[in-house]
Amino acid sequence: MSMQRIKNYGSSLQAFALSHTLRQIQPNAEVRFIDYEPGDPLIGPGTGPRGSKIGLAGKLSKALAHAGGPGKPRNKIAFLNHKRSYDRRYFSQLDITPERDLGTEVDLQIIGSDEVFNCVQPNPDVGYARQLFGHGSSASTLASYAASFGNTTMDKIVAAGIKAELASDLRRFAALSVRDQNSRAIVQELIGTDPELHLDPTLIHEFSPQHLVHAKRPKPYVVVYGYSGRFSESESRTVQRYAKNAGLEIVFIGGIQPGEGTFVDCSPLEVLSYFAGAQAVVTDTFHGTIFSVISKTPFVSLIRRSRTHGYGNEEKLTFLLEQLGLRGRGLYDVDQLTEVLPATLDFDLVSSRIDEQRLKSRQYLGRLMNPVR
Repeated sequence: MSMQRIKNYGSSLQAFALSHTLRQIQPNAEVRFIDYEPGDPLIGPGTGPRGSKIGLAGKLSKALAHAGGPGKPRNKIAFLNHKRSYDRRYFSQLDITPERDLGTEVDLQIIGSDEVFNCVQPNPDVGYARQLFGHGSSASTLASYAASFGNTTMDKIVAAGIKAELASDLRRFAALSVRDQNSRAIVQELIGTDPELHLDPTLIHEFSPQHLVHAKRPKPYVVVYGYSGRFSESESRTVQRYAKNAGLEIVFIGGIQPGEGTFVDCSPLEVLSYFAGAQAVVTDTFHGTIFSVISKTPFVSLIRRSRTHGYGNEEKLTFLLEQLGLRGRGLYDVDQLTEVLPATLDFDLVSSRIDEQRLKSRQYLGRLMNPVR
């Protein structure tokens, strides 16, 4: 049970990577995705007492917001077409069935990775879904892998009044694994258990060389990777100046941002090739950072502090960078970009850290799968 139906590259590739890693560990096992029913968001603007608009109305509202925001008209059209057709074109490549599968009568149910525990957030495609905490599951064994609370904090959980519910659900897990320190601290406080820490599946799965073949573009380019409209006008101007001075085209992947650049619509299994072919990457996302590391491309990750119920990536991104020995690539101030981005990176050292964690992760998953052999 993962975030496999969320239409972005990070969600897609982490789900793909985990399912294929499980197949490698236990080739005789039947591995399939289980779906959850989105719950009402606990926070955010909307019409109901619990938050955001859901269903078609919410998706239409989000699409119109992107269309009315900053960005070139051609990019807006390309992005909306990308989102509209994402599931039809790409889900089959990721082994995601057209129909939702809610059946939990399985030997082993693994919940994760990605922000499956991010329960106090306004996204109507997730909301507060207790199934993501194993509630109501009929699985013989319930476990998590590299689950994250995202920018949900203990304070937000208490304010939402769901502390007792979460504790009750988490106590049913036979094994708990999270991917960042914030998530670990929350589990510790909720149930007094110290969960294991593991890397995101995209870092433990060994993608085939064809996924890293450099994408061909007319000119050298820098990838700007982030959710649409997440980069401010001033941040975009800084990136524009950097690209112009370096003689680089700007390629938007994942979303569109203000200013000049070209939005690229590619499949999840092609996205790493665009990172591998780039001269540099500017991102403010967890998986944008990981894609840069996998492709060994110089990058900077913009760190955004969590404020009240607003978006923040600080909890998950700073821990990831520290794990990989790349703390210096995280920027709170975009003006440092021109100084940090050209600095040399020792990707061999980073790879050695990943190799150590990959073994630890595979051993954990192997222990979970042994009982179902």
